[in-house]
Amino acid sequence: MKHINSFYNEIREQLSSLILPFLIICMVLFLSNTVLIPNSNNKEPQPKKQVILKKILQITNNNDEFYFKYPSIICVDGEDNIYVLDGQRLLKFSKTGLYSGNLIQKGVGPGEVSDISNICIIDNQLVIHNKRPSKIIQEDLSGKLLKEFRIENSYMMHLIHYDHGNYYFFKTQDDFSGIKINEGILEIDQYLLSINEQGKILPPLCTFPLTIFFARGGGSWGSIGIGNIQYALGEDRYLFVSHSTKYSIKCYDLFEKKVIHEFGIKYTPQEIPGKLSGQFKGGTLVLEGKIIKSPPRKYFNDIQQLLIYKKHLWVVTSTIDPAKGVRVDRYDLKGKFIDSFYLFLPETENKYDFKWFIFGRYLYSPEINEDGNISIFKYEIDSSEGKN
Repeated sequence: MKHINSFYNEIREQLSSLILPFLIICMVLFLSNTVLIPNSNNKEPQPKKQVILKKILQITNNNDEFYFKYPSIICVDGEDNIYVLDGQRLLKFSKTGLYSGNLIQKGVGPGEVSDISNICIIDNQLVIHNKRPSKIIQEDLSGKLLKEFRIENSYMMHLIHYDHGNYYFFKTQDDFSGIKINEGILEIDQYLLSINEQGKILPPLCTFPLTIFFARGGGSWGSIGIGNIQYALGEDRYLFVSHSTKYSIKCYDLFEKKVIHEFGIKYTPQEIPGKLSGQFKGGTLVLEGKIIKSPPRKYFNDIQQLLIYKKHLWVVTSTIDPAKGVRVDRYDLKGKFIDSFYLFLPETENKYDFKWFIFGRYLYSPEINEDGNISIFKYEIDSSEGKN
């Protein structure tokens, strides 16, 4: 009987040791209101269909009027006019691809730009953030200056959204005095913050760690990015953020001002193919005359882009089948996994180099062909064209 009692006592102790940590975790989640949403299936989902998008418009260089250099950001207004940020130019096109002109001028004067971080269209206005000097410019859709103000003491900032007098930014940590190592891979802070219409930077709303390679040489330092911030905004409220090299997503509620969901699924990291190894062989820093190289990359970051289509979050992964397209995982705006599919853009020649933008029921993509010619493509999104 003593042996039996000893056995049951041992069981109770083991259960107690498990229950207490579980209760602590539940209490922390309850107090923070952050919901961790794991994938209900431990197996990695496999796409069951291929969605082939239909091209409906192609904008190509017209040397008499315009030509593309480095198209990086595409925006669309309520009338489907297309705006392409190309270097320090903002090129406007009609919904049928007719060129309307360049809406901004390079310089440091009123309404002029020298280093743009991002643009967005809100309430029929263009909102532009210029990094140096750091300022916000607001124009109407014809390029007429409406408002401009400086942002003081700002550095390494990227505009992501404007809403009701608040300008939301990501800001990269720029103080490395507390870092003790001279060289290595570490995490730095990427702050989510807002700025009011007086140009005052308000306290950070949230922090997202970002992986970098850091090196110090003499009195100087440098860094090379490894992880990337990917984000998408749903219903002008839910900011979905991927900041890790691994498959993980956080949802920050701009109204409640806190992370409300954190989710992900099982995912197999994708090895960088040999033909692309030269692009990921590691960056180079020159500090105090010393050459320092970051280690080469073996795997892609799991998440390449986050997009919103209708009321779904599209997670664009690094899983690519040249014949089928890019694997996209679909979630609802509460972080619940729905399905996976391959997305195929017939005009894309380099399947590993893409940047997509979704507005309404259209996907826009800048593409460069083997001859170096650049085009902007507009595709219609229609899942009914998918093939099992």
